[in-house]
Amino acid sequence: MNEPKSYAVLAALVLVVYDYLLTFSDEVELVWQGRFTFGTVLFALCRYLPFIDIPVSIPLYMYANGITAAGCHNLFVASVSCQYVGIAVAQTILILRTFALWQRNIYIVIGLGVSFLTSTLFALYTTVVFMVGTTAIKPSGMPCTVDHVGEGLMAGFITLLAIETSVVVLTVVRATYHLHRSNSSWVYQMYLRGILYFFFTFAVTLLSLFCLYFAPVQLKLILMDIQRAFHSILCSRIIFLILSQRKHKSQVVSISTCREDLEETTSGLSYGVGARGIPHLSENFLGRSFVALDTLAGPDETKTYRRSRHSYTISN
Repeated sequence: MNEPKSYAVLAALVLVVYDYLLTFSDEVELVWQGRFTFGTVLFALCRYLPFIDIPVSIPLYMYANGITAAGCHNLFVASVSCQYVGIAVAQTILILRTFALWQRNIYIVIGLGVSFLTSTLFALYTTVVFMVGTTAIKPSGMPCTVDHVGEGLMAGFITLLAIETSVVVLTVVRATYHLHRSNSSWVYQMYLRGILYFFFTFAVTLLSLFCLYFAPVQLKLILMDIQRAFHSILCSRIIFLILSQRKHKSQVVSISTCREDLEETTSGLSYGVGARGIPHLSENFLGRSFVALDTLAGPDETKTYRRSRHSYTISN
């Protein structure tokens, strides 16, 4: 048994299962009780693919008997392919989140969108070349071992790191802009958690790249499953964060509407009706920004409600 790698695979699986148990109630409340959209599909892929691709790695590193060299190579190709798809889905969620934060700014959409598409295609190319040119060997009585890790896979990791760096920088810049204009504690918490999630995914990707360059060949891929687990966990939590804030917005709108109705029925000779909805920053950030994330929320559920302030006078 390749003990370091097998322990890493088991640790990744335990992380995914543990987080799933912790957040299952949030998933039911925020995702499955809402409208089914393309965002629901993205979430399901991000959330549940690790339960397929991480266990695929277990026979590669934990069992020495019953697997041929050809079987090793097939399992290796399946494992890398599933992990590539999972990380691509997670990055799609991060990119959509960034588009929403910047309210679909045309320069951000074009610049980051083209960069993401280019890097994804390049990473796909390097991954295919890596799988074709790599042999998963099976020494007698030993688990599967990859004979080498080429420069192409490292280049793919570098492009992945570049995209995640861009996402982190753009999120920090936007957080600075919004937090200077609001003292709302929940806006602060939302940005804080989002930035922490981004930094965690960035750090794990950086550590994986470090292992690819400097670790011995049998340990070069030791963090791939852990990287995959963190991408799934943190991106799922980002979706929970988005949906929880959307729910918060709708609750505030409902409370405001009820207050208006109460004021209208109990008013005196003169009264004012406040703006319907939530403060301007919250409306901008939770309304128009999340409309940009129409892939993550149904169109009817992301409408913003806004009405200018009016004054009414009742004369006897």
